[in-house]
Amino acid sequence: MRTAFTVFALALAGSLIIVPLGFIDSMDYLVGASVRSSAFDLQAQFYTPQPEDVAGNVTDWPGVRNTESFILYPTLLGTGERTLDIQLYGLKGDADLYRLYTMQDDRIYLHQGEILLSAVFEKNGVLRGDVVSVGKGSFKVREFLSGLSNTGFVELGDAQNALGMPGMINGVVLTTDGSQTEESIQNRLYSSLPVWSTLSTEKALQDTNDMLRLYYGFVD
Repeated sequence: MRTAFTVFALALAGSLIIVPLGFIDSMDYLVGASVRSSAFDLQAQFYTPQPEDVAGNVTDWPGVRNTESFILYPTLLGTGERTLDIQLYGLKGDADLYRLYTMQDDRIYLHQGEILLSAVFEKNGVLRGDVVSVGKGSFKVREFLSGLSNTGFVELGDAQNALGMPGMINGVVLTTDGSQTEESIQNRLYSSLPVWSTLSTEKALQDTNDMLRLYYGFVD
């Protein structure tokens, strides 16, 4: 499973081969939007689902300021006519560490029974107000979000029910307070929980900026 930043980076790498000069302004905007959406410092994804209250336990660790839980699973979205691949996120409705924005740059929150989809799905014929199926659940398409990947977002409880894992999560995002290094917190995540991968927002941004500087060198 790929994190949002990983999907973003892969899409960027592929695009560098074929885009015109006008791509630079667009990519600067998308990088800024990705950073703004990711108000967390670290993300950890588990290879085995964990009880939802694990996030509260991590919040008590030295160096951690706040933690929020999520679900991320690759699955299928059904439109009634066909099925499309989707990376489904389940987030709490009041989540603040993973922020969602419409294509008009307005912040938007999750509501039960609704799904927010990346603009990729609109290009594939999905419309606002459509009822789509994901796993065991059905959701009304509320809005489309800016982004390059095939992601969708529903309220955490809806995702748990749709995927048949009530009360469980498979990842956390967190902010740090600066009293511990990110590396030390990552090490504790790996030693204390069944962590499959971690992501540092700062490092992901640096890697993306390095890719952009490489592209600037080609077009200068």
